[in-house]
Parts: sequence; structure tokens; C-alpha cells
Amino acid sequence: MRSINDCHQKHLFSLVMALMLGLSLSGRTQSLTPVEGLRDSAPGVHALTNVRIVAAPGQVIESGTIVIRRGVIEAIGPAVAIPADARVWDYGGKSVYPGLIETYSHLGLAQDQPAGREGNRRRGGEEATAEGLAHWSSRVRADYDVLEDYAPDEKALKALRAKGYTAALIVPHQGIFRGSSALVSLGDRPVKSQVIREKVAQHLSFSGRRRGGGYPNSLMGAIALIRQTLLDARWYQQARAAGQANPALAGAVEHDAALEALQAVLQKRLPLVIETGNDLAFLRALKLAKEFDLNIWIRGSGYEYRLGDQLKEFAGIPLILPVDFPEKLSADTPEEAWELSLRELQHWELAPENPRRLREAGFQFSLTAPDFSKQLPRVLAHGVSEDDALAALTINAAEMLGAGRSLGSIEPGKRAHLVVSDQDFFAEKRKIYDVWIDGERYKINDRSSPLQEGSWQMTLELPDQPSQALVLEIRETKELSAKLHRGEQPIPVSKSLRRLQQLFLSVPGDSLGLSGTLRLSGTIDRQQILGSGELADGRRFHWQATWQAPLPADSARQSPVAKQAEPLPASAMTGLGAFRSAQLPARPAEVLIQNATLWTSAGRGRLENSDLLIRNGKIAGIGQNLNAGSDAVVIDGTGKHVTPGIIDAHSHTAVDGSVNEATQAVTAEVRIGDVLDPYDIALYRELAGGVTTINILHG
Repeated sequence: MRSINDCHQKHLFSLVMALMLGLSLSGRTQSLTPVEGLRDSAPGVHALTNVRIVAAPGQVIESGTIVIRRGVIEAIGPAVAIPADARVWDYGGKSVYPGLIETYSHLGLAQDQPAGREGNRRRGGEEATAEGLAHWSSRVRADYDVLEDYAPDEKALKALRAKGYTAALIVPHQGIFRGSSALVSLGDRPVKSQVIREKVAQHLSFSGRRRGGGYPNSLMGAIALIRQTLLDARWYQQARAAGQANPALAGAVEHDAALEALQAVLQKRLPLVIETGNDLAFLRALKLAKEFDLNIWIRGSGYEYRLGDQLKEFAGIPLILPVDFPEKLSADTPEEAWELSLRELQHWELAPENPRRLREAGFQFSLTAPDFSKQLPRVLAHGVSEDDALAALTINAAEMLGAGRSLGSIEPGKRAHLVVSDQDFFAEKRKIYDVWIDGERYKINDRSSPLQEGSWQMTLELPDQPSQALVLEIRETKELSAKLHRGEQPIPVSKSLRRLQQLFLSVPGDSLGLSGTLRLSGTIDRQQILGSGELADGRRFHWQATWQAPLPADSARQSPVAKQAEPLPASAMTGLGAFRSAQLPARPAEVLIQNATLWTSAGRGRLENSDLLIRNGKIAGIGQNLNAGSDAVVIDGTGKHVTPGIIDAHSHTAVDGSVNEATQAVTAEVRIGDVLDPYDIALYRELAGGVTTINILHG
């Protein structure tokens, strides 16, 4: 027979195990530290009722409930049972969207690298990081983890939450190899509890300059350093493997923390996010990925449209696309107009087309939108659908960042990252009331109004008249808006106002067969309004209204932009800049120049009244009375001279990002071919002077 103590111990053990299991399943870390003073004992179970749920792009529940337990969505649907232990939040028909994800943020990072970190970079090969010796170049910081310095301030967090963001990828912003990023929630709890994913990706920039000088200070130098570092990382792994296989070689290669961190990139365990400043950098990123067989993402520039039909070749590459369009250019004075280039004007016109062009090319991109409210309507106006825009801010971003199972949509089992809005998220005057982050509510705007928006059935008890049935439509965003109808007949409302629990309306009497103005006041009690009114002659009357339904979508939700911009033709995307053609000139199979003076610059010297036959781009014949095919282009050269194209053997034309790597006396590692700029207007000027070939040299 078991004793009472045995039973008691068994029950106590079961209770402890159940408590431990509950803590392990909890979405929020349970602290064992005693709380001094007042404590937050808010319930961990919430029910958001009477909400329009946009669970994912194109998936809408018009009226439903969301249940949250310990920071995780437990249930959603039109007929969800509300748990007995839940705190109920009646949102009165508001819309709930998945929390937005900012995919490229420097939130919580100092503008300048802390002195301690830079001071701990290697000096003469002796300094070490926690992971090993630092790289010889302080621009190579692949071993840096952004969480080392992540310290968001409350103001910045509030600003992002006010736009609907609930999570962000925190990206390092210094160096060329910049280190690894982290995905965090934007709540205000301690940083460790906000981390969703560590080491999401490794980051790289082509930026060659930095304050204080040092190698490299040019784009060509930066690319050389990138290539050398990746080659070193590849060699480093081979050398370390050789040391492990042969004890005699053990320790022959010192531990380099940055090269060690890059093994995850070379082995494709981590993507390499390359920040690009324009379309040429986009192509350089692709070239680098091909050379080293890398899994890359691209942080775009907004200039991708310049690549035209080429974009379709790259559609499988994950793309983080900035929404940061140029402001309207000023040409109010002759001097301002003179300073504007054609390329600037074209970019101002074409940049808003960029997201649509990328979508049509097959890209599934995420958006990073610092100036959200100002720029996003332009994206929608230029042909990106609301569903595609929402996907780019939610589910596309979550899946790209490896968090698709926990973020990006409203589904059971996912983190409770939600945005509560008064209408469609992309509506011009929408207001965000709350965001929920890991089951915790953050108030954005006051929604304490007792007045429920929607359609109300209204009854007027006017003196000496039968009761009149009207429909009252009420919206309350920044200001109260009221409309009255009797059947299909609209009845004007000259004034509408709410003060706390009181509603005031003024209605012209002639619309009801009366003189003067009717003034109404009523007390709001959830879904009923009871009130009284006064006619122009002072007689009093009673009225009441009962809430019926939310307003129809077509009247309650406004389009973000009334007028859609006309899409520009595909030809507008090519031939950008002064003197450029919309397409390459056709090359005829044959060209015959007749009766010209030919300067051969060879043994035959100068030939008068001679012909020159060109076939498939090469000289096929020199002489007189030459014949060509019927489709040949024939040029009368009478009185004209034909010379070989001029070769410029020492040119600095068409170099992007500085013609000198000036930080070192010997720069044999740089390659001019890495930094050619086909947009350089000097190319056209040299063609006009007869130059057809140039040898581009380092300065």
C-alpha cells in the first residue's frame, strides 16, 4: 500500500513536470528572477473579435476572430470559440493584416563603428577577436555579428511600429565584407528575447571609400579585395583540411576569424547579400556569384529597369527592392535646367516603373520602404497590385529570410505579428490603431471611440408625422463623416460631430419636408444610439439608431491612388542617356563605299577614287568597280576620305568609381574590366572624333 506521502510526492512531481512542459511550449521566455515592485500580469491569451482578417494576400475572412496564446496564433476563422481564459478585444469591424517585415534596416546600430571594435582589429597581425585572429584588412569584417552592437532606441522602434512593421532584418553597414545580419521582433522587451533568427545572411558592399582613407579607395580596388578575400577563404579551408589530415602540417595556418566565417558562404550554408548602387553593380554581383559559385541575394538600387529584357534571365535571384524614388526635379530657372542631365530626367520618370517591370520579369521581391506612406502609393499607381505589394512586405519577406513558418501570414502556429487598421492597408487615409508583436499589443492610435463605424438603422419620431425610417452611414477616421439615406434618396448632413459618448448631427429640414435645420444629439451605447432633436420652431422630438452592418467594401475602403499612371512602353527602358539610341543600329551584311579616297595606312598608301567593300563587319575588298550584293548598303564616297579608326592607346574613358587605386604604389591586382561604364558620355564624344578603339588604363 502506498503512503499518503508517496501519493503526495507523485502528484507534486506530476505538477512540476506539467509546469516545466508548459514553460517549454510557451512562446515567451519565462523569467525566474523575482520581480521587485509592480509586475505586469497581463493575460497570455487574447481574442481579437469582430475583425476583417486579411490572412495573406488574396485570403480574406470578412468577419472573424483571432485567438492568441503565449504569443502564438492559436486559431482564426469566422466562428472560432473564444477561450474562457482569453481577454477579448472587440475591434468593431477593423481590418487585421500580417505584420510587415522590414528587410534591410540599420536600426539600433551606431553610425560609426564603436572604437573598441575597430581597435580590436588586427594591428601587425597580433590582435584577436573572440573567434580568432582578425583579418588583415579592417574592411573585411565577415566575422562580425550584428547582434554584438544591436541596441534599438524606443523612439526608432515606435516609428517602425507606427508604419505597421513588426519585424526587421538588422543589417551591418560598415566595411566591404560587413558581417552577418539578424531577424528581430520590434517589441520593446530585452534584445535577446526579440531575436527570431541569428546569422540570416552574410553582407557585402562594393563601396570602396571610407573615412580616414586606407586600402581600397576605389571601386576597382574594392572588387580586387573581394575576389582576393574569397580566394583566400577557399585556400584557407583547403589548407586547414590539409593540416587536419597531416599532423605535420597542423598549426601551419593561423586561425583567421573572417575567413572562417566566409566558409558558410562558400559552402552555400549562408546567402551572400550584395548591396548594389545601380544596374551596373547588379551585373557585377552576378559576375562575382558566377566566378565563385555563390548563393547570392541582391539588395537592389531602383535602377534595375535599365537592364530591360535581360531581367528575365535573373528572375530566380532573391531581391530586396528599395522603394525610394527621386523627388520632382526643379527646372524653375535657366541655371537649374542647364544642370539637369537627360539621365536624371529619365530616372525621375522611369523609377516608379521599376517594381512593376521586375514583377513582370518574374521576380518575387521583398520591399524595403523607409518613406513608406509617401512612396508606396506610387508603386501601386504604376501597376503593382495591392496583393503583390502586401506579399512583398509580408510573406515574400518572411520566406526569403527563412522565417516563412513563423511570420508573413495569419495562420495557427505562427507568431502573433499583426497590424490592426481602420480600412484597407493601402487606402490613402487609413489609420493603424494597434500592432501586435509576439502576442503583445502596442497602441499606435487611440481607438477609444465608442461609436462603431458602419450602417445604422435610424428612426425619427417627428411631431405630427408618422415615424421616418432612414439609413445612417458613419465613418470615423481622423474626422467623423456621416451620410443619410431614405431608400435611394440621399439626405444631406450639414454637420456631424462626436464628443466622447455624444453624437451631434445637423440636417437641412427641406430634405424632410420641414423648414430650417434639424439639430440632433444622441448618446452612444455600443450598438445603439438614443437621442433627441429640435426643429427650427423649437419643438422637440426623439430619435434612435441601431447598428446593422459594416459599410460595403466599395464605399468603406478607398483606393490608394485615384488615377493609375499610364505604363511606359518597353522601348522607354532602353537607350537611356544623351546620344543613345533606343536600340543597337542594324549591321548590314555588306557595305560598299564607292569612289572615295582611301588612306590604307599600309603598303598601298593613299588610293584615289577607290571602293571599299565590307562584309560581315570585316574588310572584304579594296579596289575599283567592286560589286556587292543587291541588299548591300551603298555609300557614295565622292569627295570624301576613309581612314582607319583612331586607336587611343592610353585612355581613362568609361571607368566607374575612380580611375586610380591611389592607396598603394603597386596595384597589379586591380582590373579595369571590372569597372567599365557603358553610360559614359565621353564614349560618344570620342566616336564623334573618329576614335573607334580605346585602351583603358589605370590612372
